[in-house]
Amino acid sequence: MRKPSYVIFCVALLLVGGCASPATETDTSAPVEQASKWVEAYKVASETKPIQFAYAGVVEPTREIELSFGSPGEIAQLALKKGDKVKKGQLLASLDGKAQQIAVQVAAEQANMAAIMKNEAGKGSSAEAIGQQNLRLTSEQQNLAEAKKALAQGEALFQGGAISKSERDNFAVRVQQIENSVKQQQLALQELQKGPSANQVAQAQSSLAQAQGQVSQARESIQLGKIVAPFDGTVVEIYEETGKLVQPGQQIMKVVDLSNVTVALSIDQSEIGMFSVGKNLSVQSGTGESVTGTITFISPVVDQKTGKFRVEVTVPNKEGFWRGGMMATIELPVAVNGVMIPLECVGMSNESHYVMKVVNGKVEKAKVQTGKVMNGHIEILSGITNGDLLVNSGITSLMDGERVSVKGES
Repeated sequence: MRKPSYVIFCVALLLVGGCASPATETDTSAPVEQASKWVEAYKVASETKPIQFAYAGVVEPTREIELSFGSPGEIAQLALKKGDKVKKGQLLASLDGKAQQIAVQVAAEQANMAAIMKNEAGKGSSAEAIGQQNLRLTSEQQNLAEAKKALAQGEALFQGGAISKSERDNFAVRVQQIENSVKQQQLALQELQKGPSANQVAQAQSSLAQAQGQVSQARESIQLGKIVAPFDGTVVEIYEETGKLVQPGQQIMKVVDLSNVTVALSIDQSEIGMFSVGKNLSVQSGTGESVTGTITFISPVVDQKTGKFRVEVTVPNKEGFWRGGMMATIELPVAVNGVMIPLECVGMSNESHYVMKVVNGKVEKAKVQTGKVMNGHIEILSGITNGDLLVNSGITSLMDGERVSVKGES
C-alpha cells in the first residue's frame, strides 16, 4: 500500500522542479533594452544672404466707387454697359432736367433785374429825374397860387351873399389839398437831390445776392442730376436703366480703377516692424508672373476682427493682368544675424528658450538665445550650429537624454 504514495511524491517533485527551472533562467538574464521614440527633426542650415519670406495677399482695385445722383428724378440718359472704359469727367448718366432748365432761366432774369436796380441805387438820381421832379413841383406851386386866388374870390362872393358857405369851403379844401401835394413834391425833390440812403443801397445789394443765389441753386440742381466719371476706369456694375425713377443716393453704377492695383496683406504684430512705406517688393501671381510693387500704406492700428495690421502694396497694372480678388504672393527679403528655424523647434522653460538636439540617438536639451520671430520662424543668435539636428515637434514630451529615432532616417 506504500508504493502508490511514493509514486505520487516523485511525480510532484518532478513538477515542482520543472516549474522552478524557468524562474532561475530569468533571474540570470540581462535587462531588456527600452524602445526609442520616433520624432521629426529639422537640420540647421545657416544662410549667408537675406532670407525671403512669403506672404499671401488679395488683389484689390486702387480706387472704386459707387455712383449715384444727388437729386430725385427720372433717368433720361444711361448708355453704358458693364465693361465699358470711361474717362475722368465723362458724362455717364443724367436725369430729365427740363424743369431745372426753366428754373435757371427764371432765376437768371430775376438776377439781371436785381443787378439793374442795384446799379441805379448805387449811382443815385439822374439830372433828368431831378429836372422832372422840379417841373412837377413848379406845376403844383402854380396850381396852389391859382387855388388861393380862387379862394379869395370865393370869400368875397360869400361875403356879398353870392355863394353859400359850403361853396366857399370847397375853395378852402382845394387849397389845402394842393398845399399837401406841394409838400410831397418838395420832399421827393429833396430825396432825389441827396441820393439813395444806405438802407436803400443795402436792400438793393441784398436783392441781387438773393437772386444770384437762386441762379446758383438752380444750376447746382442740374449738376446733381448728372453722374460724371471721377477718374479713368471701368464700369463693373450697372444697377438701373433709362426711364427709372430714382432717389438721391440710390446706387446707379460702380466704377473701378485698375491702372494700379493694391495687394492687401494681414501682418502679425511680431512681424510688422519688417515693413516700411516706400519699400519695393517682389509680387508674384499664381501663374508665375512677377512684378515689383511698393509698400504705400501700413495701418497704424490693428484690425479688431483679425488682430493683425493691414499693409498695402501698390502694383502697376498697365497691361491689365491683375484683377480684383486674385491672390498674390509678396516676397520680403529679411537680413538675419543668426539662424532661422521653425518655431516648433523651440521650447520655453524658466523664462529661457531651449531646443532638443538629436545626438547619437538621444536628445540633448540646449539653451538658446533668440531674436526676431518672422513668418512662422524664429531667429537663433546662439546655442546651435550649422548641421545640428533639432526635434521640431512635441519637444515638451521628451526628457533630456531620452532615446529617439528620427523619421526618414535609416
